[in-house]
Amino acid sequence: MVYNQIISIVSNQRLGYVLLLVLFVFTNVACTQKKGITDDCSEKLATMAIDTLLTDTTFMKECKPVLNTTRLGNHIRPLPPAYTLAKLPDTVVRVDFDYKDFDWELRQLTFKLFSMDVYDSLEICQMQVGDTLKYSDREIIFNDMKHEDEYLTINNGLYEGGAWLKPIGNGLYRASEEGGCATYTCIGTTSFPLASDVIIVDFRFEPEEGEEYYKFHLVYDTITSSTEEYIRSKECDSLYWNTWEDLLVENDSITKIIRFYTP
Repeated sequence: MVYNQIISIVSNQRLGYVLLLVLFVFTNVACTQKKGITDDCSEKLATMAIDTLLTDTTFMKECKPVLNTTRLGNHIRPLPPAYTLAKLPDTVVRVDFDYKDFDWELRQLTFKLFSMDVYDSLEICQMQVGDTLKYSDREIIFNDMKHEDEYLTINNGLYEGGAWLKPIGNGLYRASEEGGCATYTCIGTTSFPLASDVIIVDFRFEPEEGEEYYKFHLVYDTITSSTEEYIRSKECDSLYWNTWEDLLVENDSITKIIRFYTP
């Protein structure tokens, strides 16, 4: 009853969602604390409620482009990277390199570092006609948005000069290119040492036996020793290096090289 009264007196429906979720959080926190549940669990409950607000597709469908001729257009850009060239957290990062970028004497690898193009969903939701969206290497003058399958389609989508944005949780959208792959922006070039026990995980597609050439299945090799010899054996294979790679960085060293080749 209280929830219905609050929603009925709030003219801005987005604010209604916020108030409803705040009531939900405080009510449940109070109940859980009476039952002896820890503050940590209460904090997680609040976080889940906020994430629900930021990623709820019903909420996002209520956003409509607004024409306001008295304001200057905003520029919506991907959020800043979560890391820098000088310092990488213990995580997997998207990179690009080839065999010439290995220095086996110093046991280090020089590579281009990339950051996934992600956007604040509230900034996307609040876009108005005439705003500019930085999307991959293009700038798009925003006109309209609509939900299609799992994507938020901007200006009728990628094939008509617009964009595809995919919700990825935590109040974020990521830019998508043809095939649904994420887009990335190059941050710059850096070098990191190779761990003494660096591992290579080599994914690739191979033709299905007895099938047509376009039938493939995924296979991979894991190289845990003689990694230098393995990389050197690929130096003359130009197709091998025509791909994206990921690196697992731990304690400021590269502990795993993950390569994925799609023919």
